[in-house]
Amino acid sequence: MTERRSLVRRLTVTLSLTVATVGLAAGAVDPNAKIESVMKKVNKDNIKLRKFSRLSKAQLESQGAAAAAVANEMAGLVESVQNTTLYIDEAKKKGTADAATKWKTVNKELIGHLKDCAAAAEKRDSTALKKHFSASQKSCTECHDVFRPEANE
Repeated sequence: MTERRSLVRRLTVTLSLTVATVGLAAGAVDPNAKIESVMKKVNKDNIKLRKFSRLSKAQLESQGAAAAAVANEMAGLVESVQNTTLYIDEAKKKGTADAATKWKTVNKELIGHLKDCAAAAEKRDSTALKKHFSASQKSCTECHDVFRPEANE
């Protein structure tokens, strides 16, 4: 009986380690950790896109493709965390009743503005890029006001 218990314990430990290893190999990531990582990347890309938005039309001629790539990357990053609940749950605890709807709305708006930035950059339209970048910043601020107020401090 003791040997059987020992065998069951060893098998349980082995199975647990195997499941954990397979989960890590398959890219299973804590969604809360993922959003923190994504936001760091978004912040870095935001700095780059801000610089692109300040370029003159002549400067944008040679850097439009790079600006479009950054805007598209940001849009993809934002899309990748649309289904997270971490910030929604925190906002609900702080009294935001429609937090899930607000999260989806501001994410959708931001993605749209970023795609507009990419299109403007591809067309080498510096005026439109500035306009859409400014709109994207308003979406960021609107989101942070509800979901990350400490980030605005």
